[in-house]
Amino acid sequence: MQPTPPPSDDPTPGRPPGEGGEKPRGMGAAVALGVLVVLGLLLGVFALGLADNGEDGEDGSGSGNGDTAGEQAVPGGGVTPEEPLRLVPVEEVLPGACEDPGRDAFTTPDGNTCLTVASDEELVVEELAGVETVDGSQQGVGTVVQVTLVESDAGAMADLTGEVASRSDPGNRLAVVLGEELLMAPTVAERLEGGTLQVVGVSDEEAEELVDRLGG
Repeated sequence: MQPTPPPSDDPTPGRPPGEGGEKPRGMGAAVALGVLVVLGLLLGVFALGLADNGEDGEDGSGSGNGDTAGEQAVPGGGVTPEEPLRLVPVEEVLPGACEDPGRDAFTTPDGNTCLTVASDEELVVEELAGVETVDGSQQGVGTVVQVTLVESDAGAMADLTGEVASRSDPGNRLAVVLGEELLMAPTVAERLEGGTLQVVGVSDEEAEELVDRLGG
């Protein structure tokens, strides 16, 4: 019987490594599958996860894992994406490229995986409370694109993620799609409150392009 390793002094929970994902049109951002943790969606370079809704955020800069990261969802919309933003539960993860890619099936950039989604359960976001770039240097992620949902969509996202989190893999993944383009498909660990989405792993120019596409 092997000895039990001593407990770690590091209070920060580990994040599972991501898998392959899609990157926004015309952009070199490397995004992939990962884990949704608590508050908002966080796309990393070959890793996706949620911006933590912890109590560490002290500088209010919109970066880091604290609850100061980003605006809260507000009742009225402020900007309109060039195409609807869709949050869609994943149904299957299949090897190889999709035979018939489109609204309900997406091939990852490496061409090795096909994701099929349940469009009848999707949340379609047509208006946003806001979108902006913020400094994520304290997390070592550079420029972050921060998206804030309107209040009604934030509540709907909380309900959707709560349902998705209760499912077994791969049904506990949520595809985030802009128009017909897959941006990410992270695993949902629990119900997500707050309505703030974050995109990292992009250059300054790529971030500005994504902000423009989202109506910022």
